[in-house]
Amino acid sequence: MTYALGADLGTTYTAAAVARHGRAEVAALGYRATSVPTVVLLTSDGRFLVGDAAERRAGHEPDRVARQFKRRVGDPTPLLLGGTPIAVDRCLAEVLRWVVGTIGEAEGGPPGAVTVTHPANWGDFKRDVLREALRMVEIPQARLMPEPVAAATWYAQAERLAPGRTIAVYDLGGGTFDATVLRRRTDGGFESLGRTEGIERLGGIDVDEAVFGYVLRTLGADREAVEPQDGDPGQKTAIAQLRRACVDAKEALSSETSVTIPVWLPRLRHDVLLQRSELEELVGPLLRPTVDALARVVASAGLRAADVDAVLLVGGSSRIPMIAREVSAAFHRPVVVDAHPKHPVALGAALDAAAHATPPAPRAAPRPAAVADAAPPYRPLPPLAPPRPPVEMDSSSRRIVLLASLATPVVLVLVVVLTALHGRDDPTGTSTAGTVAPLTPDAGGPAEQPGPTAEDAPGPAVNLLSDPAPALDAFAGIYETTPRVRRLVLHEDLATIDVQVPGEPTYVDQYTVRDGQVSGPAPQQLLEMEVEALESELFDLSEVDAAVIPGTLQQMLQSCPGDGLELSQMIVEREPALDEQGRVLMLVYASHPVRGGGGYIAYTLDGTPIANHC
Repeated sequence: MTYALGADLGTTYTAAAVARHGRAEVAALGYRATSVPTVVLLTSDGRFLVGDAAERRAGHEPDRVARQFKRRVGDPTPLLLGGTPIAVDRCLAEVLRWVVGTIGEAEGGPPGAVTVTHPANWGDFKRDVLREALRMVEIPQARLMPEPVAAATWYAQAERLAPGRTIAVYDLGGGTFDATVLRRRTDGGFESLGRTEGIERLGGIDVDEAVFGYVLRTLGADREAVEPQDGDPGQKTAIAQLRRACVDAKEALSSETSVTIPVWLPRLRHDVLLQRSELEELVGPLLRPTVDALARVVASAGLRAADVDAVLLVGGSSRIPMIAREVSAAFHRPVVVDAHPKHPVALGAALDAAAHATPPAPRAAPRPAAVADAAPPYRPLPPLAPPRPPVEMDSSSRRIVLLASLATPVVLVLVVVLTALHGRDDPTGTSTAGTVAPLTPDAGGPAEQPGPTAEDAPGPAVNLLSDPAPALDAFAGIYETTPRVRRLVLHEDLATIDVQVPGEPTYVDQYTVRDGQVSGPAPQQLLEMEVEALESELFDLSEVDAAVIPGTLQQMLQSCPGDGLELSQMIVEREPALDEQGRVLMLVYASHPVRGGGGYIAYTLDGTPIANHC
């Protein structure tokens, strides 16, 4: 029996679900749990281990393991695993390959359809990286679905959400935060209302880091002193175990009021007590902006808190009790949190995959076997009608009958030949014989079928990296005045720009140009430190000269050593770490399309190189 697969590839954990006959259930990926760590390990013989298998060996080979690489999607700089450069999309592909293979072994075959989820604030470029990972594992037809929409899909089925009802989704995962408002349509799907906001680098791993810092401060230890040094595998293993203990403590405080964190470092052994109240004091400054973001999303949809039927908490980090309490106090609406907040996203993705699966072609009915005892009962044939008397024909009638009998085979042969010729010319392989052209309402004859015109023919694709003028012109046309820009990113097939929102210092609007079309805005929430630095980072888009960029790209390829390197992107922004003068820089990146590597060179806007990081 065919099935549909939904995969939630998270920053820290990956979950999957299987759907058939309109019902979905979580699939077991781990030995002791349904989800597995999103961890990849490259062995010395070139094999990839994923999930629990990678986690078990990570303590002994920490330099060969990759974690949290979902946060690196869009960054062309490869990861170094055991000294081997591995591109981020390859890590994604290995996790997806393992998930599909594991489920396929349990189900006895590959899925009939696959849906993979992603953060709601991912733009076209990051979704393309995920699509490329799916192509690597030969799942090119998989659907992509925003994580909040997948969670709402599951909630709508489980709670029988009626059409027209509205829910707000608060999605705090391991590495990202998303907030969106969705309304149930009559066809069972959802429409997004207002803006979708996200904080791309805020999630459970940031809470883990806060707990780790608390432990070190309690012990009076310096972070640089305890961090593993090169060539000290024992120290690396001990720090990895301490970080794992901090994660366990965070998760335990979702149901307990206090927990003890064991510290077993080579020269430092101690137990640290952590209260739930202390954890909430640590992470409060990180998490309270997420509730504010959800309130802005609801307001952008033209709704009041009372107009929202429920608030759905999604993502493993949403189990922190403080979050449900803060959301309930802000909205005074029912707050729904699943016992396993990681599951609804995978379950909703599986339902989506099942809804869009192509039904298998019906098999031809087998011919019944000639079995004697299965034959129908004998029925006598009806009596024959009496023969009609012969009709006498004159000589002219006989000639007409003779000509008709001779012409009939010729006509049949012509019909067969013309039908065959028409089928050969039809590129679809289907014949239109026997169909009647529609009549025009005024002429009464068959309607003229329009042929392809010059406007219908696709034009040559514009490489926005080597010819950014179309993208710059499109961005300049968004506003009446020259926009103040935080960052401009150019790729071959798309370009994005982060624009200051007047009167809104906590986020920027992101616009995308692709295939000559501008989409946006997509709000990008800023961290507190980014809010403080925003004003000093802004520049006028008119400062970027499109005529300088092509020569800069050629200079980069000549200056960056390495065989097979290809230009991957250009980022235009202020980067104080590279330029003390605070000038706007062009960071040109090149990498190998398969093995990664490469690097970037920083140029001023007039094309002068100032830093080479190839």
